[in-house]
This record gives sequence, structure tokens and C-alpha cells, in this order.
Amino acid sequence: QPEAEQELADGYHIEYAGMKWGMFFVGEYIGIILISALLVTLFFGGWHGPFDILPSLAFFWFALKTAFFIMLFILLRASIPRPRYDQVMDFSWKFCLPL
Repeated sequence: QPEAEQELADGYHIEYAGMKWGMFFVGEYIGIILISALLVTLFFGGWHGPFDILPSLAFFWFALKTAFFIMLFILLRASIPRPRYDQVMDFSWKFCLPL
């Protein structure tokens, strides 16, 4: 059972309902899509296939690579647990503040 108030109903999203709440999640997923597309474009060959035999499949390769990274980000986001409040504070005081 979570003890902190912000853990009871998804943090700062507790203040929003309906369309405003939905827009937060739309914004988060748009960010995931854009970061995935940028990652594919800059570091993974963009629209080029493995041997680039058929240039007509450029959109397919780009969409496939982007979809892979979108699924990877969502999988990592869902599988990594949120840190507790005391863990965040401990990390902040020991590592972030001395920087």
C-alpha cells in the first residue's frame, strides 16, 4: 500500500480529469514517438534497409525500426518500478547535490 499522497493516484495527474488528463498522456506518447524516430534517423540508418536492395521499402524500414524502439521504451517504462520517496531523496542528497 503506497503511503505518499502522490503515489495514490499517479502523482501530479491527480489534479486533472477528462481531456486535460488525456492530453498529458498524448503528450507523453508523442514524445516517445518523436524520440524513437530521431533515434532511428540519427543512429540506426533511418530509412535504409539491411542491404538497401529495394529503395521502395524505405518507409517500411523506417516504420519498423521506429515501432521497435517505441515498444522497447514502453516495455522499459512498464517494467521498471518507481522509486520510493526515501530512495529519491537519498539519491538526490548523495549524488545530485554534490555535483
